[in-house]
Amino acid sequence: MHEQDNQRDQSTQRTQSVANQGGSSNGTFIQAPSYQVNAATQGDGDPGCDCYTNIKDVIQQQVDAWGTDEEAIYAAIRQCPMREKLKGDMYALKDLRSEMGGHDLWKAYLLITYGTEANFPQEINDIWDATKGMGTDEDKVFKALESMDAQTRNTFGLGYILKAEMSGDDLTKALGIMNQRSHSGDSIQGNIFGDPGAERGVHDFVINTDNAVELIGAEFQGAGTQSLTQAMMDLYDPADASKVDSALGVVATSRGITVDQAKTQYAFAISKRKAGIAYYKNNKFKKEHPELVWDENIHSPAPALTAENMPFTATNAQLAFGKIVGDVFGIDAVFGSIMSPTGGMAGGGNDRVMGVANGSAIALHGAVHDAGGYLKNCFDIGPGYDYFQNEAGSDPTHHLAGQTNIRWWIEQYEAKGIERGAINGRYQSFLANNAYKGAAFAKDFTQLNLEQKKEVLGIIVGTNTIILNQLDIDNDDRVAEVQEMMDLSSDEDRVALANHYYENDQFGSILAASAINRIMKPHVDQDVYDDYLARMMSGY
Repeated sequence: MHEQDNQRDQSTQRTQSVANQGGSSNGTFIQAPSYQVNAATQGDGDPGCDCYTNIKDVIQQQVDAWGTDEEAIYAAIRQCPMREKLKGDMYALKDLRSEMGGHDLWKAYLLITYGTEANFPQEINDIWDATKGMGTDEDKVFKALESMDAQTRNTFGLGYILKAEMSGDDLTKALGIMNQRSHSGDSIQGNIFGDPGAERGVHDFVINTDNAVELIGAEFQGAGTQSLTQAMMDLYDPADASKVDSALGVVATSRGITVDQAKTQYAFAISKRKAGIAYYKNNKFKKEHPELVWDENIHSPAPALTAENMPFTATNAQLAFGKIVGDVFGIDAVFGSIMSPTGGMAGGGNDRVMGVANGSAIALHGAVHDAGGYLKNCFDIGPGYDYFQNEAGSDPTHHLAGQTNIRWWIEQYEAKGIERGAINGRYQSFLANNAYKGAAFAKDFTQLNLEQKKEVLGIIVGTNTIILNQLDIDNDDRVAEVQEMMDLSSDEDRVALANHYYENDQFGSILAASAINRIMKPHVDQDVYDDYLARMMSGY
């Protein structure tokens, strides 16, 4: 047995039950087990020990086993200071949920956050006591939620247990208390998305699961008010000086900054916006469309809002995008939004996807996704559209890269008990399901091995045409991607890809005799093609 396995077994033996009856007037409480972290489990302090891998290994062992040893999972989480990474690991969380539920799963969530039971806040222990066992003491839950500070209300998994143990009006009231704000100004304070130490003359883009989570439930001072909405609309056109001065006064009042700050930041934002468009025009646009004549009304990476989309102005979704861009350039969220007014609106440019709720999981993904792409394409700043860098080999400047990051947002919303928001079901499935990566249309094929190319080929030709149409991908796009993949592959890989295409009956039956068929046929082995024809003729 490996030493790591020995340590885990010993840790499991030392683990006690999560909820022990105590004599306190507060009722039951969650006691910490007698557990000592030793030098071999220190994670970052010991280069030879990857505690995070150990946590995932233990979870996977339980997935593969008959029955679940919850205590082994708890012990693995307790022993490692790297446990916070689990909050951003959609696959590990999925495995965890497949093995546990109810208070067992909630305890795992709590240990991920607090490390040991001794660190659980009293209000968390009170909610455990109020919901564990037969029935739920709703009044005790409400009292505990009302006495929590904002940080405890944001505890990972709190929304999950409330939704698991409560329903109807009681659940609505509990979630309302949990998500209420007790702040003045923006809910996100300080510059959290910029790096002031960057040597670029700007605050370089910093995005990770630790700061992205701050956007969930984010509220911006003045958002949704008629005064700020009209002021921002007036600022979209810097040529109308009479309206600009008045509008800047309104922005200053709404956002809690001085008029001089507003004037300076607005001038900077307009200047940077122009510089970003020029950079895009002279780089990405010319490289990808050397035959086209630039038309800013059509090709701009930062288009003005159309009349029908003007109501998007000053929404929390727009200002979430503006907050990210604003942090990078050291300006207010309003002026970050002015730089690219459609930023944060679900859909490409002004092609708004209907049904995306303001503040929903997909809306926040859209804000970060748009900010990542805008900063990369217009200023060569940050990781690009795949902001969490989950999609190896994707083109960071391509708008379909990074779509699989939506899964992380959905995981967070579910854990916090927040409704993720409505959207067309097929479109949401496309974005959230790993089997259908929008990033397949954003791959740098020179960076992929043969198996990865086969996977991407399957996504490109096997995805439902209706879904692709919703993403503004037509058959010409599909054909172009397949042609590019084949052009950039070796002769040996072309044969393997063509054989893979004809060996998959779904691909063949959907697209036989199409342009893709003409691309593939010159490279397929004759016996593979003959077998394919025989199956098609027999109706297989």
